[in-house]
Amino acid sequence: MPIRKRRDGYQVDVHHGAKRIRRQARNYAEARQLESSLRRDIEELPSRGLEEVLLLYLDVAEHSAKDLKSAISKASAIRPYIEGKHIKDAPAVAQAMRNAMLGKVLPATINRRLALLRRLCRLAHEAGWIAQPPIIKLLPGEVERQFYLTPKEIEQIASRMPIAGDAVRIAGYTGLRRSELLGLRPENIKGDLIVLQTSKNGRPRIIPIPKAVAHIKLPLKITEGILRKEWEVARDAVKLAHIRFHDLRHSYASMLVAAGANDRALGELLGHKSASMVRRYAHLREETLRDIVGKIGTGSVTAKKRKAPRGT
Repeated sequence: MPIRKRRDGYQVDVHHGAKRIRRQARNYAEARQLESSLRRDIEELPSRGLEEVLLLYLDVAEHSAKDLKSAISKASAIRPYIEGKHIKDAPAVAQAMRNAMLGKVLPATINRRLALLRRLCRLAHEAGWIAQPPIIKLLPGEVERQFYLTPKEIEQIASRMPIAGDAVRIAGYTGLRRSELLGLRPENIKGDLIVLQTSKNGRPRIIPIPKAVAHIKLPLKITEGILRKEWEVARDAVKLAHIRFHDLRHSYASMLVAAGANDRALGELLGHKSASMVRRYAHLREETLRDIVGKIGTGSVTAKKRKAPRGT
């Protein structure tokens, strides 16, 4: 509630984006008047430009060279559409982007660019520049691309990478992102645990190191260039040219589901902040349950006999 009774009067609490404005009033009538005044002042604040928010986005990405390179590439793709536009114009900008790109690039590419525009609106909200972020809708019906590697396929690729093979094994059995893997430092290794103080979603993350890769000494001493070159050669050699390095992370998730991990464990181990990110693996859980139920009545699963309780 924006107005609360206090022992010495009334407190007016108005939110502006991620910021909170609090003022004291002597009585309720004064509090109502103060609330209206604060809201009017907020509405009359000058609208910031989307280009200004884009600079803020690039500042956030600057902590990682890889993230910055990717961020600059994404920013250059949408910059022509946001030039001279204000944050409040974001829905119209999104529509202009859809109209200009439909039929010219893949729907997945359009959605990535719309997702960046949505991210800019959220950043503006978090910075206190707008009270609520505008709604940016993505294109419906996009089929999400997901491939899963078996342990055998992971080893087939890793064994053909003389320098960076262990990176593939670690990624496949811990779900670490490429940037997280390459950014590991000695202080991130605590016995049989990998401890990431600042993961992608901003929260610390703890990943147990499975026995299958416990013999590998961490952190790895490789460069991104070596990893990329060896990965592409080895992947093509085993006829898996469609596989991306990030698919190792999806493979880890599929192994977790097969091992019986619930949604909470899946989210913690993968570092997903939102439930929607965890739900992308729901079909794997359905397949596992279907396999279990499919064994019923086939003779491969029998009920254990239980002794009848005494006295019956």
